[in-house]
Amino acid sequence: MSSIEGLCLNGFGGFGQLFAGRLGVGTDIRDIAFDSLFTALDQQQIDVAIAAISVTPEREQLANFSTVYYVGEEGILAQANSAITTITTLSDLAGRRIGVQRGSVYETWLQRDLVDTGLTQASNIFVYETVDAAVRDLREAGAARWQTVFPEPPEPGLPQPRTAYLRAGRFTGGPGDDLYVWAGTPSVRSAVLDGRTGAIVWERCQAPGSERYWGPSVNLASVYDVNADGNDDLVFTNPDYYWGYNNPKFNALYKKINNAPRADERNKLLGEAQQMLANDAVNGFLFQPQLPTVADKRLKGVWKDMPTFVNDLSTIYWS
Repeated sequence: MSSIEGLCLNGFGGFGQLFAGRLGVGTDIRDIAFDSLFTALDQQQIDVAIAAISVTPEREQLANFSTVYYVGEEGILAQANSAITTITTLSDLAGRRIGVQRGSVYETWLQRDLVDTGLTQASNIFVYETVDAAVRDLREAGAARWQTVFPEPPEPGLPQPRTAYLRAGRFTGGPGDDLYVWAGTPSVRSAVLDGRTGAIVWERCQAPGSERYWGPSVNLASVYDVNADGNDDLVFTNPDYYWGYNNPKFNALYKKINNAPRADERNKLLGEAQQMLANDAVNGFLFQPQLPTVADKRLKGVWKDMPTFVNDLSTIYWS
């Protein structure tokens, strides 16, 4: 490395630009989550991954490694006023809340030697996409934090490449936002977590006592209570929905619907609401595709009549 001594490089991106310059090629630096680097290589989204990647036999089966050009030292961070002053053995970490980067060898080590051996609970391990996020939470250790560990699913589900999808919204009638979670690995899970405690409120896209389906979306269409007034809201009362409908008269009418004491009165008001939407020409179906589903007989939970254009994988499992 003597040929680059004295250079001031800006992180691993600086190394990448230096190497590309020596090769006479251009650079396109992309910020990719650490645990997705090998997937990005395999899918040819990137040509080279440059990071603090430890060489392991498992990783050598996935990619070719260069000659080691940087050797670092492990370290454990604690708050300056913490009672934790030294860590000399693994048992010193037992019962501690530990932050670790997702996909790193340290995550594997903590799971194998600390959790799997029973020295600590899985809920004590907080996995972060970046080290910076872990350090930020360490600095703000006095703030409220919760972590939810999903129990094993009752049936074997299906995997999906997308790791996770999160959406904040009012799903439980509480004073603040809750969290909708859609996880794709190791099998698809779909659930709402109480924003105050992290407790699982319901799973599989269906709220108890409600026929409304809720799935991952790019908008707030299916948040039950958008304006926190205690009533279930329609997408037509949500001006942030993609068609942008915002009619104060319709919103007032829907408030009457929610407060109607009798079913016949409610049905009459619902008819008026339908007429108003038709008069305003908010939207209309251009076509209704015919989408037959062909599936293995052992798969359960597949929709016969699809309410949306996709099957919800969180409801499908092997019998």
